[in-house]
Amino acid sequence: MRLTLLSLLAAALLAQAQSVQRAQQTHQTQQSQTPRALPLQREGAEWTAVESGAFPAGGLTRLRVNSIGAVTVTGVDAPNIEYRLLRRARANDEGQARRLTSLLNLRYERLNGVPTITLHSEPGGNRAPQLELRVPRRLLDTHVFTQTGALTFDQLTGTVTGETGGGPLQVVSVEGSVNLTTGGGPVEIGSVRGSMRCLTAGGPIHVRRVDGESWLETGGGDVIVDEAMARIHASTGAGNIEIARARANVSARTLGGVIKVVEAGGLVNAHTGGGGIQVGSARGVQCDSVAGGVRLRNVSGPINVSTAAGSILAEWAGGVRMENSILNSASGDITVVLPARLAVTIQAMNELPGKYGRIVSEFSEIRVLPVIAPVRGPVLAEGALNGGGPILRVAASRGTIFLRRKE
Repeated sequence: MRLTLLSLLAAALLAQAQSVQRAQQTHQTQQSQTPRALPLQREGAEWTAVESGAFPAGGLTRLRVNSIGAVTVTGVDAPNIEYRLLRRARANDEGQARRLTSLLNLRYERLNGVPTITLHSEPGGNRAPQLELRVPRRLLDTHVFTQTGALTFDQLTGTVTGETGGGPLQVVSVEGSVNLTTGGGPVEIGSVRGSMRCLTAGGPIHVRRVDGESWLETGGGDVIVDEAMARIHASTGAGNIEIARARANVSARTLGGVIKVVEAGGLVNAHTGGGGIQVGSARGVQCDSVAGGVRLRNVSGPINVSTAAGSILAEWAGGVRMENSILNSASGDITVVLPARLAVTIQAMNELPGKYGRIVSEFSEIRVLPVIAPVRGPVLAEGALNGGGPILRVAASRGTIFLRRKE
């Protein structure tokens, strides 16, 4: 039996936590930060204490963080690792608050040879802390794991990996590649120069700009990309997918929602289990919709579209060479809009018999073949425009086929 996305995430993050625990038990701490008396601030039943300090970075090129609660990592031009730890507790009095906030333990050590910052709580802690790190920008690899809580990354240059058992993920700016995983929560991406992989068990994904190839997957939620400079793969269990601008190929899949690609510099491959598909511009389209219409504008290249229940509108861009294409609707009208000077051979079939199977053409070169009674076969039409060329096959089972001219 196939595991669900959520169970796969939970198993992976549990294994990660167990690995961290084993490493802590088998490696000796080289440097540690022990709690000290810190001023406490109170707001109702909430008590907080702020601790700050620094760890020596030396020639550090890799860093791993194993934590609890929210973690923010920012790259800076500095020789050391600077930290700010917000200790939090819910308590009735100062004595209880001081005891609870002192349960946190922050260490800087080497685990399996990797410089590691570890933040964990002894039993009894009742509020998640917040850890802010300012690390050398030159780091080639930064890996952050938190049991639960938000992760935020900014101004880093190397490979960034972020994992949380549950919480939002945010990347403000990263010059390298990014790998993000959350057991549940939204993902917000500002700018990523390298490749990117984002996986959330449930929550929306919004990407403003990514330069490298990207993989975006959510168990439920919308996926929105403003600009992708390389190939993009987007998938959601239930939600819409919207790609504003893609310089290369787009692959989009949703089990229930609308797919919209405003502009693509390559092939658009789209599938929706329940919703429409809209493409504003692309160099080739291959898509299918179980329940929903398909609208293609200013497309070129090979087109292969099918709908189980929904109409199709396909408009080819002018000044391009046609390639072999197929439009097929099991239930719905098909409207084809072709530039007047496009060289193409049309083969159209409406499976509805006799007068019910309509094929309406604005091209005199396309001839509708007569159906001779009492035969109740499909209605056929064919013809060559501008001397003919690649073949466009159009097939409708329950609907009308319209062949329109665009000057």
